Amino acid sequence: MTEIICITDKNHPALPAIIEWLYDWWGKDEDYTKEQVEAYVRNAVCKDRIP
Repeated sequence: MTEIICITDKNHPALPAIIEWLYDWWGKDEDYTKEQVEAYVRNAVCKDRIP
């Protein structure tokens, strides 16, 4: 079963997997480093603003 969650914690345990998925999905093709994808994802995680 798939569960959809709202991640608002920059240290959420699911973030490393999400970062890896996004890096594999579009980061490599667009010549982003894994560190750049991580910075993008962690910046998008927020409680009080639109990502």
